[in-house]
Amino acid sequence: MSSSRVVYQKTQWFHLLSQGLAIIIVIESLFFAFKGKADYEQPDWFHFLVFLVMVVSGGMVHVTAGRLVVRVTEKDLELVMGRGWKKKTVPLEAIKSVKVVEVPYTRQKKSPWCFAKTGVEVICNDGEELLVGTSEPEMVAVALQPEALSSVLEK
Repeated sequence: MSSSRVVYQKTQWFHLLSQGLAIIIVIESLFFAFKGKADYEQPDWFHFLVFLVMVVSGGMVHVTAGRLVVRVTEKDLELVMGRGWKKKTVPLEAIKSVKVVEVPYTRQKKSPWCFAKTGVEVICNDGEELLVGTSEPEMVAVALQPEALSSVLEK
């Protein structure tokens, strides 16, 4: 994403989300694959195909939905979801305020960048509000503050 020096980086793994969805898809695939045997006379390859499609889609959910990378560089706040299928970059100059917050579950569902109970609320100059869920919200908040960032970079 950015070629500038990384000041802070944390990878959050969401095993419950990704593995839970993968398990549900596998159970559904078994149900659909063997349910047809009793009710309808479908060809054997049809049940195998349904099972294969569901298992592959469960594996894809497991691989892509399981992590969030929060990276603060000298110039940007970078967020990467999954294996890079969703990215967000916010220049540090565009950040108006940063605040550590407790995140209720109802608010977690509204933000694609938040799966944690604690987070950092970033308000940009254009009014955009970004909620970044992390297990280390204080570290992210310190890394995003320009005066703290300059003291770290001097060392």
